[in-house]
Amino acid sequence: MELSFKWFILSILCLQYILIQGKTFFVSDYGAYPKDEIDDANSIQFAIDLAINYGMNSSVIFGYGTCYLSSTLMILNSTNLTITGQGINQTLLVGTAPISIFSAKYSNGSKITSLSMISIPYRLLLVMLSM
Repeated sequence: MELSFKWFILSILCLQYILIQGKTFFVSDYGAYPKDEIDDANSIQFAIDLAINYGMNSSVIFGYGTCYLSSTLMILNSTNLTITGQGINQTLLVGTAPISIFSAKYSNGSKITSLSMISIPYRLLLVMLSM
């Protein structure tokens, strides 16, 4: 009886550690590649959703460069989610339509850090890319 109680306590402690530890999700692992001038919204959203579903204290990491977005990235029901880039001069998220880059609802303790964001009209983006 005492041995099974010890296993129960050990199991609870391991589960607590996993929940506290979180997991890191790199957007490039899900198809969001900076500097390729392709819409990365779906790939980034997938990485965000996986991080939220994994549990508390997960991170979504962007690499160096520019990611283009045609739709808003939704952060729903997250707890202590961290979304981070490589620095405000190193990671840029560009909305190719008049959108909000991020929208967070029912989230607690989440943060977005070390990246820059801008939303520009699609026609202006086409002109800039063709230069």
